[in-house]
Amino acid sequence: MSNPIYIGTLVRLYKTTVSYKNKTKSNREPIVFPNVIEPIVSQELWDKCREIENSCAHGKRTMTGFIASLSGFLFCADCGGKMRLGYSNKKVYSFICGNHSRLGKQYCSNHNIKLDEIESIVLEDIRLHAKLVLENEEKARANFLKRKEQVSASKTTANKKALAVKQRRYDELDRLIQATYEDKVLGKVPEEICISLLSKYAEERKTLETEIQELEKIISNTIKNESDIDEFIHRVKKYETIPKLTRNICLELIDRIIISEKPKNKTDSREINIYYKFLNN
Repeated sequence: MSNPIYIGTLVRLYKTTVSYKNKTKSNREPIVFPNVIEPIVSQELWDKCREIENSCAHGKRTMTGFIASLSGFLFCADCGGKMRLGYSNKKVYSFICGNHSRLGKQYCSNHNIKLDEIESIVLEDIRLHAKLVLENEEKARANFLKRKEQVSASKTTANKKALAVKQRRYDELDRLIQATYEDKVLGKVPEEICISLLSKYAEERKTLETEIQELEKIISNTIKNESDIDEFIHRVKKYETIPKLTRNICLELIDRIIISEKPKNKTDSREINIYYKFLNN
């Protein structure tokens, strides 16, 4: 169900040919016609399907048809490979580093963690985030936003000021280039000086164009961060009292989980990093 026609959107001319002689096809920016027909599915359902489709965790069924809530979400901290679900002789499900399982200890160590153990950790962390939101949503939002942006508000303000300065200079260079051409045509300035000036202006203009694009990207990311945090809060706040971790909850909230190796000293803590959708970069 990846064709946007299901939500009433028609997409055309997304491929083109080099010429009428060369029929080799290549991708191009498509022309989109929204709301041309009655949609079959809602936009909300469409977005949810795309989100699940783009998730790193598609999940695999065991021979008995069981799909673990966290199947596909766990990654080894050392080799970066996915952790696969296994079933021990003691009838206990555990996740183990997939590369270790396939290639042996010469490739990666035996990272493993019991399914019920990691589910308990994730469940408690989700409840904690939900509790923070319900106790003081504005404070939680500010903390989440600070974590996501990892830059101060003053930095964002400085970026906006820098963008305005660079944009003014960019517009000024356009006027200078136009004036230099006119002076050359009218014979007011020697040709070699005009060429030198135009080359200098064009080089500065190109540099400014790159810098402006970068600043615009940073500023737009800041705006997007705010909407991302609002979406995360909207999703997590309903899970403060969930009794059990389900696959749907994981698909809605979690991007991935990084599992480190068990410490040799059993009294030391084990590092587990949970990355949430919309909250973590």
